[in-house]
Amino acid sequence: MINYLISVTAIVALFAKTTLAQENQPAQGPSFLIMMIPILLIVYFLMIVPEKKKQKARQQMLQNVKKGDKIVTVGGIVGTVGNVKDTSLSIKTAENTIIEVTKASVSSVVNDKEGNS
Repeated sequence: MINYLISVTAIVALFAKTTLAQENQPAQGPSFLIMMIPILLIVYFLMIVPEKKKQKARQQMLQNVKKGDKIVTVGGIVGTVGNVKDTSLSIKTAENTIIEVTKASVSSVVNDKEGNS
């Protein structure tokens, strides 16, 4: 969220600098606001809304992880879920190897169709 605010601030500063350089006078209140509202709306719909959708989809994926799912962690470990706890998962990575990882470290759930191809 902070990155978005920094981006918006940078865009506003750049726009204001360009406007001031072209007109050689301070930006007028109402006309400046009228120009800034569409820019802020565009930034909101192009940056913030898609990020919220990604976060919601990730939360849904983590809540739906169940025993027997094949997962990939952010570290690249591939395994099958053996036990699901509140904040962690036990995954089987090899014949006699079981690793416990946090749910936050799950990068994706791999479907059987994707895993076999």
